[in-house]
Amino acid sequence: MVPAVVAGTIAADQTVCADSPAAPLTSSAPASGGSGTLTYQWESSTDNNTWAAIAGATSETYSPGTLTATTYFRRQALSSPCAAISNVVTITVVPALVAGSIAADQTVCANSTPAALTSASEASGGTGTIAYQWELSTDNATWTDIAGATGPTYAPGALTVTTYYRRRANSGTACAPARSNVVTITVAPVLTAGTIGTSQSLCPSTTPNPLTSTAGAGGGTGTYAYQWESSTDNINWTPIAGATSETYAPGVLTTTTYFRRRVTAGACDPVFSPVVTLTVLPALTAGTIAADQTTCAGSAVATLTSSVAATGGTGTYAYQWESSTDNTNWTPIAGASGAEYSPGSLTVTTYFRRQVRSGDCTTTPSNVVTITIVPAITGGSITPDQTLCAGATPAPLTSAREAGGGTGTISYQWESSTDNTNWTAIGGATEASYTPGPLTATTYFRRRASSGTACTPALSNVVTISVTPALAAGTIGANQSLCIGATPAQLTSTAAASGGTGTFAYQWESSLDNTNWTAIGGATGAEYSPGGLTATTYFRRRVTSGACGPEYSPTVTLTVLPALTAGSIGTDQDICTGATPAPLTSTTAAGGGTGTFTYQWESSADNVTWTTIGGASGTGYAPGSLTATTYFRRRVTGDPGTCGTQVSNVVTVRVAPAITPTVSLATPSVQCPGTALTFTAVTTNVGTAPTFQWFVNNVAVATGATFTSSTLVTGDQVRVEVTPTVGLCSTGLATATVTVTRTPTP
Repeated sequence: MVPAVVAGTIAADQTVCADSPAAPLTSSAPASGGSGTLTYQWESSTDNNTWAAIAGATSETYSPGTLTATTYFRRQALSSPCAAISNVVTITVVPALVAGSIAADQTVCANSTPAALTSASEASGGTGTIAYQWELSTDNATWTDIAGATGPTYAPGALTVTTYYRRRANSGTACAPARSNVVTITVAPVLTAGTIGTSQSLCPSTTPNPLTSTAGAGGGTGTYAYQWESSTDNINWTPIAGATSETYAPGVLTTTTYFRRRVTAGACDPVFSPVVTLTVLPALTAGTIAADQTTCAGSAVATLTSSVAATGGTGTYAYQWESSTDNTNWTPIAGASGAEYSPGSLTVTTYFRRQVRSGDCTTTPSNVVTITIVPAITGGSITPDQTLCAGATPAPLTSAREAGGGTGTISYQWESSTDNTNWTAIGGATEASYTPGPLTATTYFRRRASSGTACTPALSNVVTISVTPALAAGTIGANQSLCIGATPAQLTSTAAASGGTGTFAYQWESSLDNTNWTAIGGATGAEYSPGGLTATTYFRRRVTSGACGPEYSPTVTLTVLPALTAGSIGTDQDICTGATPAPLTSTTAAGGGTGTFTYQWESSADNVTWTTIGGASGTGYAPGSLTATTYFRRRVTGDPGTCGTQVSNVVTVRVAPAITPTVSLATPSVQCPGTALTFTAVTTNVGTAPTFQWFVNNVAVATGATFTSSTLVTGDQVRVEVTPTVGLCSTGLATATVTVTRTPTP
């Protein structure tokens, strides 16, 4: 019996281009088994089903050579009498890659954009999926990839030099890239427009000099066509009909005009010469003068100014001012030859205008300015003087004589003063008469009369309204804070009433809300003593003096404090003797009184007799360790000692006595080695839920009330530790120990 033959494995699958040699097929794992002597036979198939031995292919590896179709290969290993077949390797053959062709050669002008390069025939072959990359060259020798140009067609941008293009096609990695034919885009030299000359400045209706060619056109095809263009804004251009020569002679111009020469050469885009400007000087204008005025008779007239300067012409101007009393017949004013003119004082309405010349150019006169003369204003008179009490309303002030003059339409403004020196306009007081409102001080009044802006306003006589001193209520005192039912101190007159007639009547008033007031019966003196109060109450004093008033003093507030409350403390506790209880806290704050409190904690052993605790004066209190049940409470006093004292609820701290736990172990009877021994802990004073820990020779071994072991030997020490129930006031752990004795082995 010989071992079975193991075929081993061969490698590797490939994809190759048609008519390209495949890489050799290698033995990735050798064959083994059989009699130990192995022979090989390679086989091929075009369908991976029907296999044929490859003549001469009897080595461990095999080189397939050039293939035209996809072919499958396997290797048969033979070691008589056994044989085995390897895995199959597939060599996929894809069609050869064909680049296709592109079109078309072109000739363009410099900086022009050529037509898009098209795909005359698409690339084919390879895996069937074609990827393109366009390339360019300026010498048809060195080629550079064009970024982003990966489609079957390509649109070049504007060119300045002759450039060559081709298209590279890729399909997978089996076949080498294929390149199309080369397309040439020939770029002609840059077309230049040359220059024309020169800019000119012209008077209106003057014919300019011809525009000549100071430098000829160049570049392009060498043959040029001309078209002259004109513009009135140097932005929008219009071809000049018939102006197609190298030079051009413009006709008469009325506005500044710009000219340029357009040059074309074959298909190249047009270029334009520098612009020549023919500036037509503006027509002479007289400008405008200002301004119409209305002036009071005999007053100086403001200077007549040039509100808009003369323009046009040569830019240099000569002036002559003229005047008229009827706006028809004009007379030159001697010496008035500047851009402005000051007429001086006038007594009658007069008209003025300005004539302008610029070289030999003349124009129509300026606009006419009218100086209107009106009569002077008279202020009229007002009445009457009066005497009033402070706060009273005076009788209306009337016009004893109306104002006059000016433009004939009079406008009034009443003014007031407290010193007959410094005057203030009264808002809205613009009638011939005026009714003042209530006055608190002596006040002076006058009336200002205006008519237009030409004449200075005129003032009437002054009317005096004398006002007696204002009634003042004085002040009372003072605010107080009281406990419920307490009698307040007397309310006194801290500042006497004043003003008015000098004689005063009083009436005290009270209120619970400082809004609604009630007269207090019989309280008619300068001072007042309230009785006991149970609620906060407001007081004021009402003062009258003859017909004046009433006036009220500032309010005094008698605040009735709320009842004092002690608040509450917490909480009851249970502790062991000698332990320190948790701090006692304020569970409800003290209240009432002034809102400010002093505290004193007290303790008691019987909840009857109470003792002050020294230094315990906070809202809370932390007792020290206790050995007996103790009661605590907190005493609260309103600060500063008003409205009495109150005590809180009582908190009880119950103190339990300490107990001593015990445990004992019975010594087990002597037993043979290996016999199980059981130990039972007998306890006292350990509570209902003690815990046990057993030790053998000081090593923890078990828990629970009993312990059983069969491995103990003579001399071993068994110890139990008992921890009393949690919360029991015990003195500590209880322990017991026994020593094991075993019967000697016979």
